[in-house]
Amino acid sequence: MSDSSHILARGKRPAGRLPHTSDRDESTEQFTQSPQTLMEDPVMSLRSLVTVFASCLAYFSNQYSISAVGDVMNDADYREVVWFVNAASLVVMISGPAIAYYGDVKTRKWLILGGLLFGFLGQIISGLLRVMNVLIAGQAMVGVALATQPLLVSIPIEVLPQNKRRYAQLAANIAGEIWGTHTGLFNHRLFTTGRNFPIALLLFFIEGILFIVFLVWYNQEVYELYERDPLKQGLRFSVFYGAVTLLAPWVGKFCSRTKTVKPALLTGNVFLLAGSALMASAMLNSGRAVIGYVALVGVGMTAPLVTLMSTVHISAPVDLINTVAPLATMMRTFGIVAGNVLSDIIVNTQFTALLPSHLSAALTPLGISSGSIQALVDAFSTRITRDVKNAAVAEGISEEVLQAAHAASDKAQLDAFRVVWIAATALAASAVICCLCMARVNPPEPSGPSELG
Repeated sequence: MSDSSHILARGKRPAGRLPHTSDRDESTEQFTQSPQTLMEDPVMSLRSLVTVFASCLAYFSNQYSISAVGDVMNDADYREVVWFVNAASLVVMISGPAIAYYGDVKTRKWLILGGLLFGFLGQIISGLLRVMNVLIAGQAMVGVALATQPLLVSIPIEVLPQNKRRYAQLAANIAGEIWGTHTGLFNHRLFTTGRNFPIALLLFFIEGILFIVFLVWYNQEVYELYERDPLKQGLRFSVFYGAVTLLAPWVGKFCSRTKTVKPALLTGNVFLLAGSALMASAMLNSGRAVIGYVALVGVGMTAPLVTLMSTVHISAPVDLINTVAPLATMMRTFGIVAGNVLSDIIVNTQFTALLPSHLSAALTPLGISSGSIQALVDAFSTRITRDVKNAAVAEGISEEVLQAAHAASDKAQLDAFRVVWIAATALAASAVICCLCMARVNPPEPSGPSELG
């Protein structure tokens, strides 16, 4: 064998021979790329774009199913409404960790498709049948689709280049790992990277409470006090989503340009604080003003929706990146459930306590007996119009007296709603304080394929 053959057998090239491209190790070439090369815009495949678009459509349908709850519940018995609203959220809390874990170790595609199929069937059931127990079951099926929503958030992060992920996360917001006895419910390393991750989870919890409070009780207050027409009521609340849709791209662009999310997050929570405080100051003649108030809330909700998910992804260890999205979504869902239950208790308890005194103060000067007043109290407590009319006919109440009773009931409801808005104001103020306590959130600079994930 020649000398050159011995050299080639040992993996060396003969002296004087220039290296050819085919001889290079492709993995070594990847690690020698410069940061400038890594930051260049890579070519995105059509399949990646279609995948992101499909994720956005699925996210949109899930969001719509949540928003529709506020309109459906207007004429329902308030004792059943809390179950209708929470049915989907409870399914998310129960099945979310298992779905997240299976999505990490197995597959996401069939989990998402199966969840969307359940959501499709649940929406059909909820749309065709008007029996409350069946509606609750339909919402529980919708909850299966909502439980796969964290996987929808993870898809754009994985299929797009790093410098496009912020925009994918933004688009998804517009339109887990369980180790049991070994490390507890979640890996402890999630909480060892700094204070931003736990603060972001707390902000997710607060944002969930504020979101459900405005989603449910703003619609309910408008329906009870300002506007009974369903179309006009929907147009009023569309201001909220209009503000989110219009401003979200600019918030995402600002965060991408400045390489930080803290200023936008702080500003958004300040707007939430202002909107909550103004709702707490609303009066019976504030029908037009509350449209502007909910617009402020929409502006405030834009920043958390865009920035918090990016914050937890940046703050978490790279190998746990698929766990943080389900964990963050679960915290938000927990806030939604807690906020709905607690606000429901607050409003109904306050209304029940205030209604007798308000009706008595309004009707006693008109010569109405205490027995008739109590009958009206019982009728107004159900918040069903036909019960009030039946009680008025049974007690021989005149139209003038009935109008005075309605005015007193409206005042009692306004005061009951005010307590919820005061609590929301306090939570928004705590969110502002949490934002001030966060360290500056900067995306990591790419230094190699390990950071490109």
